[in-house]
Amino acid sequence: IFLLMPPTERNISLYESWLCSKNQGDIFFPDMKEEKKVEQNTNEIEADTGTETDKKQQQALGVESCVRVTLKENQTFIIPTGWIHAVYTPVD
Repeated sequence: IFLLMPPTERNISLYESWLCSKNQGDIFFPDMKEEKKVEQNTNEIEADTGTETDKKQQQALGVESCVRVTLKENQTFIIPTGWIHAVYTPVD
C-alpha cells in the first residue's frame, strides 16, 4: 500500500518538519499535523468593555490530498516526480 501526497507548499513544510523531528520513528507521516496561525483575523467585541479585538485563529493543518494506491503481486508503480510517499506493508 502506497500513500502519495502531492508536492504542495503545506505538504513540503510538513515533510521537512517530520524529517527534522526527534519523534520521526513514532509518527506516521500521513498522520502529521502542524499548528499554524491562520492569516485571517477575526474581530471580536469583548463583553466586559465593548472594545473590539483582533484575534488570530489557530488551526491544525494536516497533509493535503493523500491518495492510496494498493498494488498486487508483480505490479509496478512509478511514483510521480516530487511526490511524497509512505509505504505500508501489512505482509512480507
